[in-house]
Amino acid sequence: MGSREQYELAAKAAGITIRGWSFSSKICSGKEEVPFIDGTQGKSSKRFWNPKYSDCDAFRLAVKLGFVVYTEIPSDSEIKDERHAVRMSIFNMAVEKGEQDDAEMRELPIP
Repeated sequence: MGSREQYELAAKAAGITIRGWSFSSKICSGKEEVPFIDGTQGKSSKRFWNPKYSDCDAFRLAVKLGFVVYTEIPSDSEIKDERHAVRMSIFNMAVEKGEQDDAEMRELPIP
């Protein structure tokens, strides 16, 4: 599954509408397309949405989906960036939720 599809599934699970895509070196390395969503002014403003790199976006995603986040990183862990590990966990759980939601929709009978 590609990165774009992962973003789409995570956004769909949280009821977030992706308005477009762009490459942004400010958000990540610039090698990955990043979605943008409605900003604080509604449809008249847009902002990048990247829960993989933004603590705020990851936290909002976790809250929106009702995730309880508990972390305990062992002292002998090879993880260098604990915040990144938590963001990726939240993002991956949202992607899984989006996949489950899609599977459930495919199972519904068509009237």
